[in-house]
Amino acid sequence: MDLRSFVEHEMRNIASSSSSSASTPKWTYDVFLSFRGEDVRKSFVDFLYSALQQKGIYTFKDDEKLERGRSISPALLQAIKESRIAVIIFSENYATSSWCLDELAEIIDCKHVLGQTVLPVFYYVDPSVVRRQKGSFDRPFVKHEDEIEDKEMIQKWRAALTEAASISGWDATENIVGMWLDLSTPKDVVIKNEAFEKMKKLRLLKINNACVSLCPNCIPNEIRWLDWHGYPSKFLPEIAGQIEIHRPELFPEINKDARLHGTPNLERLILEGCSSLAEIHPSIEHLTSLVLLNLRGCESLANCGHVLSLEELYVDGTAISKPPSSIVLLKNLKTLSFKGRKAMASRKCRAFSPSWLLGRKSQDSTGLVFPSVAGLNSLARLDLSDCNLSDEGLPSDLRSLSSLVELNLGKNNFTSISAAGIKNLSHLRILELVGRKRLEKLPELPLCIEQVYADDCTSLQSATDLTNHGKLRWVSFYNCFKLLQDEQTSSMVYATWNHMLKEFSPVDDSLIGGSFSICLPGGSIPSWFTYQNSGPSITVKLPPNWYNDEFMGFAVCVVSDLIMTPVPRNIGCDLLQKGIGFGLWFTPVDQEMKRYPNIVILGYLETENMDSEHTWLGYIPLDINIWSSNGDWVRSWTSIEVCGFISIFKAWGISLVYENDVR
Repeated sequence: MDLRSFVEHEMRNIASSSSSSASTPKWTYDVFLSFRGEDVRKSFVDFLYSALQQKGIYTFKDDEKLERGRSISPALLQAIKESRIAVIIFSENYATSSWCLDELAEIIDCKHVLGQTVLPVFYYVDPSVVRRQKGSFDRPFVKHEDEIEDKEMIQKWRAALTEAASISGWDATENIVGMWLDLSTPKDVVIKNEAFEKMKKLRLLKINNACVSLCPNCIPNEIRWLDWHGYPSKFLPEIAGQIEIHRPELFPEINKDARLHGTPNLERLILEGCSSLAEIHPSIEHLTSLVLLNLRGCESLANCGHVLSLEELYVDGTAISKPPSSIVLLKNLKTLSFKGRKAMASRKCRAFSPSWLLGRKSQDSTGLVFPSVAGLNSLARLDLSDCNLSDEGLPSDLRSLSSLVELNLGKNNFTSISAAGIKNLSHLRILELVGRKRLEKLPELPLCIEQVYADDCTSLQSATDLTNHGKLRWVSFYNCFKLLQDEQTSSMVYATWNHMLKEFSPVDDSLIGGSFSICLPGGSIPSWFTYQNSGPSITVKLPPNWYNDEFMGFAVCVVSDLIMTPVPRNIGCDLLQKGIGFGLWFTPVDQEMKRYPNIVILGYLETENMDSEHTWLGYIPLDINIWSSNGDWVRSWTSIEVCGFISIFKAWGISLVYENDVR
């Protein structure tokens, strides 16, 4: 029962017991809240007050401006007397306030004289500490006795504390569902061994930057999410939800293995960044409820165990030579990320890894040879980027991944991937090939492909025919300088853009903003763009009667100058987590000179080697979701202004696109 329900229950008891009494006092308030403002006003009390008000429980909460004088006001004394229930929230600094102690003494008097119901709440304090005036409830009385001459009043305060703490009340500790200690910088924090023993309802525990020397004896095993930056033990607790550990520099104890005894109901285990973690204990195989295992950045880790229930596995930046062949047994696996494998000396690798974890050596002694993936029928996302894969290192049965939606093969060493059968991946939407310096030809792609990122493929000379891919929306060939040296390939790329324009369906919820774009090396605006301008922006005066039923949208071409204008990595709209997002301020201006600026994302760029001019070809449909479909309003536009929201563009081209243009 939460405190609000507890108060409601007590009110019903009072109502039923007083219905037959003729001498029942006339109550103005249902509840009077007594509390130490600096401890709980902006947190617990505000939430409690709102909850009581929502239930129609008329509650008195004194104004914080009143807590300045020595004595409480007559109005406040009257409010106490006219309240049916007094809720006293005992917090750590409650006894430091003579104001609070005066309130308490008056409440106890009303309990005796008027029959007022008193409900004590112990907010992170033990009832015995309040009852006996120990610790934080003893030290303030030393000061009170030095400053206050009325010793009888001090004794009355002590008696009131003793009596109130002896009442069967509501211990907040037992009803805590979530706790979050978030320190901006690492600090030494003392957490008592028994701190969590009474928190039977605790489901969320997040602790950040707390340097704790001893681990609490008992963490409730029904907790659903443990996120502890600096967890102070090498043994993981027995919980049923998620364990998330960060900031490994704060907990050197997890330096050899992570033991998982007694955690059979654990669902999510996140050990990201534990660079000293060298081994996952075999007990992980008994975690039959585990669906997510994140071991990113565990540089010394040479095995990841075997958990049949896994749906997401992240082993980026580990020393694992290759996934075990038994990975095909993970029938529920939906995401596998093997990005940025850490190369280890073979002797060190064998010291930590069983033989079944060591991959077959390719001609390149450090190259990864990936095992068979046949059987991973649920796999939707596969990231094998930066794994030093050569031509023979790709899974030969990649085409069997019938559910694959996203595939990242960037920053590897193979020259061709045609044998992998990517064109047979019937659900593939996103293909990333960024940074594959040796790739010479783009593979045949499935008809369902929507996004292709081939930035920094500096050897790429030819691209497959993309004019049959009606769902294609994003194509990026940044720094692919050899691609347009071939006239046939160059014509094919521009034909692809025209095809995208023709096939474009403006009603597609899967597209960000509903637009599409192609990025190519070079700095020229095609001559067929009606309006052209050099400079950081362009303004187009719309012709009379420009808007009709056949109008589709705006074709846009911009040239980026990243030689003269370096782009910080923290700038841009990273909506797809692809790196820098290049976008435009697209601003219609109507007859009344009212401006309606909107951001339209032009494309995304993952490469950091921005050292040349590039051209972006894009299309912005009229019925993009940021604009109204009201035709009369659109007809009122007299001009459009377009500029970048970062200053990297130096030339512009814009054309109005009608259905007749793409037939």
